Amino acid sequence: ALKDILKHPIPTLVFVSFRSTVTYLRRALGSNVAWCTGQDAGIGPRTAGRDSVLRVFRHGVSPAGRPVDVCITTDVVAEGLNLQRAGRVVHYDLPWHDVRIEQRNGRAVRDGSGHRSVEVVTFEPPEELERCLAQVRTLERKKELGKSLGLVATGRDRWRWRGVVAERLGGTGSRRQGLVAHMPYGPPGMLLGLTVVGQGSTPSGDRCEAMLTSTYRQLGSVLAWVEPDGSWTEAPSAVGPRLVEACHQEAATETSTVELHQAAVVARQVATELLARWQQGRWSAARPTPGLRTMVFRLRSAAVAAARQRDTRSLIRLDRELAFLAGGHTAGEQMLIHQLANSDRRQALDVTLPAASPVAAAREVHLTGLILFGTP
Repeated sequence: ALKDILKHPIPTLVFVSFRSTVTYLRRALGSNVAWCTGQDAGIGPRTAGRDSVLRVFRHGVSPAGRPVDVCITTDVVAEGLNLQRAGRVVHYDLPWHDVRIEQRNGRAVRDGSGHRSVEVVTFEPPEELERCLAQVRTLERKKELGKSLGLVATGRDRWRWRGVVAERLGGTGSRRQGLVAHMPYGPPGMLLGLTVVGQGSTPSGDRCEAMLTSTYRQLGSVLAWVEPDGSWTEAPSAVGPRLVEACHQEAATETSTVELHQAAVVARQVATELLARWQQGRWSAARPTPGLRTMVFRLRSAAVAAARQRDTRSLIRLDRELAFLAGGHTAGEQMLIHQLANSDRRQALDVTLPAASPVAAAREVHLTGLILFGTP
């Protein structure tokens, strides 16, 4: 199949995951093929420096005057190199992360390309192999994760959508003032604005003193679309269009007392869920990792030994470290726990774990805006 693709004379980058695959393909495709791995590089059966090989591919002619239109390479050239001469990128086999695919494509799909478009060909694993490895499904799952976190271009609206909506409105929203409005058009439901306010933990831990000496501060805000059944979402795809629609309508009507009461009941439910979510505090993991279980077991065993020896200082330290393990963790903290779990037991216990980060104490949820949609 690859030979059939290469019959069309377009400068082509063929990416593979293993050196053995490079060897197999360059022997199968002939003597005028450039190739690169993390250890060697060459053209056909002859080796050469990697920079020289890539320079030959960029110019398209070997020192012997023969055309060189194909370069087979591992991911060693997937980052940081400009190979705009390539008009085709072939993923002969798949990596284990979707970012690597984008990096491969980026060697050719970049400014300075002499092609109006770049062809991308992906060889997916055979069905039987995919059932065993789930490689395609894994790539799709990781791609969706990147989108949800705004780490790829298609997912950036998750973080930028408020600014995009503000640009679309162009200041039209500033003409109306007030906390509550009713739009007689559109799907039934309501846009709900809520703000979580509270205080951070004080070094002394005295919350009563903190409440007397400090003012409340905003901890976070939510703009949600609430369905008639009370379910709600913060998804930009649901909130953004309703917000734009509300700001472009001039037919806002008065809201009745009954409507306000019903909306308040639903808003209270959403606020309660939001407050409970906030009180969970720090980063949370879906389930304990093997490394976390290992470290908890080690610290508990050490605490039992310290109690037998009446070692109060060690007990205090171990109690604090167990409190750290019991909370949620950032990615860096998870990596530290994993490294300690895989290290020598004595060495792991000698490392002092950080204290659990203080959690901002959410005290109240304030209503900042309410727009009802649908026929009264």
